[in-house]
Amino acid sequence: MAQALPIPRLARTQAEPLLATIGNTPLLRLDQIVREFPDVEIFGKAEYFNPGGSVKDRAALNMVLDGERSGKLNPRRIILDATSGNTGIAYAMIGANRGYRVKLCLPENASEERKRILQAYGAEMVFSAADESSDGAIRLCRKLYLADPDAYFYPDQYNNPANWKAHFEGTGPEIIEQTGGTLTHFVASMGTSGTFMGVTETCGSKPRTPTAWCGDWRVRKGCWWGFPPAPTCTPPRCWRANSRRAAKARPSSRCFATAPKNT
Repeated sequence: MAQALPIPRLARTQAEPLLATIGNTPLLRLDQIVREFPDVEIFGKAEYFNPGGSVKDRAALNMVLDGERSGKLNPRRIILDATSGNTGIAYAMIGANRGYRVKLCLPENASEERKRILQAYGAEMVFSAADESSDGAIRLCRKLYLADPDAYFYPDQYNNPANWKAHFEGTGPEIIEQTGGTLTHFVASMGTSGTFMGVTETCGSKPRTPTAWCGDWRVRKGCWWGFPPAPTCTPPRCWRANSRRAAKARPSSRCFATAPKNT
Protein backbone atom coordinates (compact mmCIF):
# COMPACT_ATOMS: atom_id res chain seq x y z
CA MET A 1 0.00 0.00 0.00
CA ALA A 2 1.21 3.50 -0.79
CA GLN A 3 1.28 6.13 1.95
CA ALA A 4 1.04 9.84 1.23
CA LEU A 5 3.68 11.96 2.91
CA PRO A 6 2.34 15.03 4.68
CA ILE A 7 3.05 18.45 3.16
CA PRO A 8 2.21 20.81 6.03
CA ARG A 9 3.24 24.05 4.34
CA LEU A 10 1.59 23.20 1.03
CA ALA A 11 -1.62 21.69 2.43
CA ARG A 12 -4.83 23.20 1.03
CA THR A 13 -7.38 24.17 3.66
CA GLN A 14 -9.96 26.07 1.59
CA ALA A 15 -11.55 26.23 -1.83
CA GLU A 16 -9.38 27.68 -4.62
CA PRO A 17 -9.79 28.68 -8.27
CA LEU A 18 -9.34 25.76 -10.66
CA LEU A 19 -5.92 26.68 -12.05
CA ALA A 20 -4.55 27.40 -8.58
CA THR A 21 -4.93 23.69 -7.83
CA ILE A 22 -2.31 22.73 -10.42
CA GLY A 23 0.85 21.53 -8.70
CA ASN A 24 1.66 20.85 -5.04
CA THR A 25 0.72 17.20 -5.58
CA PRO A 26 1.28 14.51 -2.92
CA LEU A 27 4.38 12.35 -2.79
CA LEU A 28 3.51 8.71 -2.12
CA ARG A 29 5.75 6.29 -0.23
CA LEU A 30 5.56 2.95 -2.08
CA ASP A 31 5.88 0.55 0.84
CA GLN A 32 5.04 -2.74 -0.90
CA ILE A 33 7.64 -2.33 -3.64
CA VAL A 34 10.54 -1.87 -1.23
CA ARG A 35 9.88 -4.81 1.09
CA GLU A 36 12.86 -6.70 -0.28
CA PHE A 37 15.03 -3.56 -0.07
CA PRO A 38 14.91 -2.58 3.62
CA ASP A 39 17.44 0.24 3.25
CA VAL A 40 15.69 1.95 0.34
CA GLU A 41 12.68 4.26 0.14
CA ILE A 42 10.82 4.69 -3.17
CA PHE A 43 8.36 7.51 -3.75
CA GLY A 44 5.93 8.36 -6.51
CA LYS A 45 4.75 11.88 -7.34
CA ALA A 46 0.95 11.66 -7.64
CA GLU A 47 0.47 13.98 -10.61
CA TYR A 48 -3.00 12.61 -11.26
CA PHE A 49 -4.12 14.96 -8.47
CA ASN A 50 -3.80 17.84 -10.93
CA PRO A 51 -7.27 18.95 -12.15
CA GLY A 52 -6.59 17.78 -15.71
CA GLY A 53 -5.36 14.43 -14.43
CA SER A 54 -1.68 14.55 -15.37
CA VAL A 55 1.68 16.28 -14.97
CA LYS A 56 1.04 18.05 -18.28
CA ASP A 57 -1.21 20.57 -16.52
CA ARG A 58 1.93 22.24 -15.16
CA ALA A 59 3.64 22.80 -18.49
CA ALA A 60 0.47 23.77 -20.35
CA LEU A 61 -0.41 26.41 -17.76
CA ASN A 62 3.11 27.82 -17.76
CA MET A 63 3.17 28.04 -21.58
CA VAL A 64 -0.23 29.76 -21.66
CA LEU A 65 0.76 32.26 -18.97
CA ASP A 66 4.05 32.90 -20.76
CA GLY A 67 2.10 33.54 -23.96
CA GLU A 68 -0.11 36.05 -22.16
CA ARG A 69 2.86 37.86 -20.64
CA SER A 70 4.65 38.09 -23.98
CA GLY A 71 1.52 39.30 -25.78
CA LYS A 72 1.58 36.38 -28.21
CA LEU A 73 -1.65 35.04 -26.74
CA ASN A 74 -4.72 37.25 -26.69
CA PRO A 75 -8.50 36.66 -26.86
CA ARG A 76 -8.45 36.93 -30.67
CA ARG A 77 -6.04 34.02 -31.11
CA ILE A 78 -6.68 30.30 -30.93
CA ILE A 79 -4.37 28.09 -28.88
CA LEU A 80 -2.94 25.59 -31.38
CA ASP A 81 -0.59 22.71 -30.67
CA ALA A 82 0.14 19.07 -31.44
CA THR A 83 -0.54 16.52 -28.73
CA SER A 84 -0.87 12.81 -28.13
CA GLY A 85 -3.43 13.45 -25.42
CA ASN A 86 -2.57 14.74 -21.96
CA THR A 87 -1.12 18.14 -22.88
CA GLY A 88 -4.10 18.65 -25.14
CA ILE A 89 -6.46 17.92 -22.27
CA ALA A 90 -4.58 20.47 -20.17
CA TYR A 91 -4.77 23.10 -22.94
CA ALA A 92 -8.49 22.43 -23.39
CA MET A 93 -9.18 22.72 -19.67
CA ILE A 94 -7.14 25.92 -19.32
CA GLY A 95 -8.66 27.39 -22.47
CA ALA A 96 -12.18 26.73 -21.19
CA ASN A 97 -11.28 28.31 -17.87
CA ARG A 98 -9.63 31.44 -19.33
CA GLY A 99 -11.93 31.91 -22.31
CA TYR A 100 -9.63 30.84 -25.17
CA ARG A 101 -10.54 28.71 -28.15
CA VAL A 102 -8.34 25.63 -28.47
CA LYS A 103 -7.46 23.67 -31.60
CA LEU A 104 -5.44 20.48 -31.30
CA CYS A 105 -3.71 18.22 -33.80
CA LEU A 106 -3.49 14.61 -32.68
CA PRO A 107 -3.11 11.16 -34.26
CA GLU A 108 -6.42 9.71 -35.33
CA ASN A 109 -5.77 6.60 -33.20
CA ALA A 110 -5.79 8.62 -29.98
CA SER A 111 -7.95 6.91 -27.37
CA GLU A 112 -11.68 7.50 -27.43
CA GLU A 113 -11.54 8.55 -23.78
CA ARG A 114 -9.17 11.41 -24.61
CA LYS A 115 -11.26 12.49 -27.57
CA ARG A 116 -14.38 12.63 -25.40
CA ILE A 117 -12.61 14.66 -22.72
CA LEU A 118 -11.33 17.15 -25.32
CA GLN A 119 -14.78 17.42 -26.82
CA ALA A 120 -16.30 18.03 -23.38
CA TYR A 121 -13.90 20.95 -22.84
CA GLY A 122 -14.92 22.39 -26.21
CA ALA A 123 -11.63 21.87 -28.04
CA GLU A 124 -11.52 21.49 -31.81
CA MET A 125 -9.66 18.38 -32.95
CA VAL A 126 -7.83 17.89 -36.25
CA PHE A 127 -6.53 14.37 -36.86
CA SER A 128 -3.29 13.27 -38.50
CA ALA A 129 -2.57 9.81 -39.89
CA ALA A 130 -2.33 7.15 -37.20
CA ASP A 131 0.80 5.57 -38.66
CA GLU A 132 2.67 8.89 -38.43
CA SER A 133 2.23 9.04 -34.65
CA SER A 134 3.09 12.32 -32.90
CA ASP A 135 5.43 13.39 -35.72
CA GLY A 136 2.49 13.54 -38.12
CA ALA A 137 0.49 15.64 -35.66
CA ILE A 138 3.40 18.06 -35.31
CA ARG A 139 3.74 18.43 -39.09
CA LEU A 140 0.01 19.03 -39.46
CA CYS A 141 0.07 21.60 -36.67
CA ARG A 142 2.94 23.53 -38.25
CA LYS A 143 1.16 23.50 -41.60
CA LEU A 144 -1.97 25.00 -40.05
CA TYR A 145 0.01 27.62 -38.18
CA LEU A 146 2.07 28.71 -41.17
CA ALA A 147 -1.09 29.05 -43.26
CA ASP A 148 -2.46 31.71 -40.90
CA PRO A 149 0.00 32.65 -38.11
CA ASP A 150 -2.00 35.68 -36.96
CA ALA A 151 -4.97 33.47 -36.09
CA TYR A 152 -3.09 31.25 -33.66
CA PHE A 153 -0.97 31.15 -30.54
CA TYR A 154 1.30 28.17 -31.15
CA PRO A 155 3.15 27.35 -27.90
CA ASP A 156 4.94 24.35 -29.48
CA GLN A 157 5.30 22.22 -26.37
CA TYR A 158 8.21 20.29 -27.87
CA ASN A 159 10.42 23.38 -28.18
CA ASN A 160 9.11 25.81 -25.58
CA PRO A 161 11.38 26.62 -22.59
CA ALA A 162 8.27 27.39 -20.52
CA ASN A 163 7.66 23.62 -20.61
CA TRP A 164 10.74 22.56 -18.65
CA LYS A 165 10.71 25.72 -16.53
CA ALA A 166 7.35 24.68 -15.10
CA HIS A 167 9.14 21.70 -13.53
CA PHE A 168 12.31 23.62 -12.65
CA GLU A 169 10.19 26.11 -10.70
CA GLY A 170 7.48 23.74 -9.44
CA THR A 171 7.80 19.95 -9.62
CA GLY A 172 11.50 19.82 -8.76
CA PRO A 173 11.38 22.07 -5.68
CA GLU A 174 8.30 20.19 -4.44
CA ILE A 175 10.15 16.86 -4.63
CA ILE A 176 13.20 18.29 -2.87
CA GLU A 177 11.04 19.69 -0.07
CA GLN A 178 8.91 16.57 0.29
CA THR A 179 11.98 14.33 0.60
CA GLY A 180 13.76 16.68 2.96
CA GLY A 181 16.61 17.06 0.48
CA THR A 182 17.60 13.39 0.82
CA LEU A 183 16.77 12.34 -2.76
CA THR A 184 19.45 10.12 -4.30
CA HIS A 185 17.83 9.07 -7.63
CA PHE A 186 15.20 10.57 -9.91
CA VAL A 187 13.46 8.39 -12.53
CA ALA A 188 11.02 9.59 -15.21
CA SER A 189 9.80 8.63 -18.65
CA MET A 190 10.19 11.12 -21.50
CA GLY A 191 7.85 12.58 -24.08
CA THR A 192 8.71 16.22 -24.69
CA SER A 193 11.43 15.75 -22.01
CA GLY A 194 10.16 18.81 -20.10
CA THR A 195 9.56 17.05 -16.78
CA PHE A 196 12.91 15.28 -16.86
CA MET A 197 14.95 18.34 -17.85
CA GLY A 198 13.26 20.69 -15.41
CA VAL A 199 13.41 18.42 -12.38
CA THR A 200 16.99 17.29 -12.96
CA GLU A 201 18.15 20.88 -13.30
CA THR A 202 16.50 21.69 -9.99
CA CYS A 203 18.14 18.68 -8.38
CA GLY A 204 21.49 19.58 -9.89
CA SER A 205 21.45 22.95 -8.17
CA LYS A 206 21.40 21.29 -4.73
CA PRO A 207 24.48 20.29 -2.70
CA ARG A 208 23.46 16.62 -2.91
CA THR A 209 22.88 15.92 -6.59
CA PRO A 210 20.74 12.83 -7.39
CA THR A 211 21.46 10.45 -10.25
CA ALA A 212 18.85 10.89 -13.00
CA TRP A 213 17.32 8.15 -15.14
CA CYS A 214 14.85 8.54 -17.97
CA GLY A 215 13.05 6.11 -20.23
CA ASP A 216 11.96 6.72 -23.82
CA TRP A 217 10.17 3.93 -25.69
CA ARG A 218 10.88 5.65 -29.02
CA VAL A 219 14.62 5.08 -28.71
CA ARG A 220 14.27 1.38 -28.04
CA LYS A 221 11.35 -0.43 -26.46
CA GLY A 222 11.98 -0.82 -22.76
CA CYS A 223 15.11 1.30 -22.92
CA TRP A 224 16.42 3.40 -20.05
CA TRP A 225 19.09 6.06 -20.25
CA GLY A 226 21.28 6.71 -17.20
CA PHE A 227 22.55 10.28 -17.07
CA PRO A 228 25.21 11.98 -14.95
CA PRO A 229 24.03 14.83 -12.70
CA ALA A 230 22.23 17.74 -14.33
CA PRO A 231 24.98 20.40 -13.94
CA THR A 232 26.86 18.76 -16.84
CA CYS A 233 24.16 19.99 -19.19
CA THR A 234 22.19 23.24 -18.97
CA PRO A 235 18.48 23.24 -19.88
CA PRO A 236 18.84 25.02 -23.27
CA ARG A 237 21.34 22.43 -24.48
CA CYS A 238 19.18 19.62 -23.14
CA TRP A 239 16.14 21.07 -24.85
CA ARG A 240 17.79 21.20 -28.25
CA ALA A 241 18.79 17.57 -27.87
CA ASN A 242 15.40 15.88 -28.14
CA SER A 243 14.67 12.52 -26.56
CA ARG A 244 15.57 10.59 -29.71
CA ARG A 245 19.06 12.05 -29.54
CA ALA A 246 19.51 11.59 -25.81
CA ALA A 247 22.68 9.54 -26.23
CA LYS A 248 24.31 12.34 -28.24
CA ALA A 249 23.27 14.94 -25.69
CA ARG A 250 24.93 13.01 -22.90
CA PRO A 251 27.96 11.08 -24.25
CA SER A 252 28.19 8.94 -21.12
CA SER A 253 24.66 7.59 -21.48
CA ARG A 254 24.08 3.91 -20.88
CA CYS A 255 21.16 1.85 -22.17
CA PHE A 256 19.55 -1.06 -20.38
CA ALA A 257 16.72 -3.19 -21.70
CA THR A 258 15.86 -4.08 -18.10
CA ALA A 259 17.28 -2.95 -14.79
CA PRO A 260 18.51 -5.78 -12.52
CA LYS A 261 17.17 -5.69 -8.96
CA ASN A 262 20.59 -4.87 -7.61
CA THR A 263 21.04 -1.87 -9.92
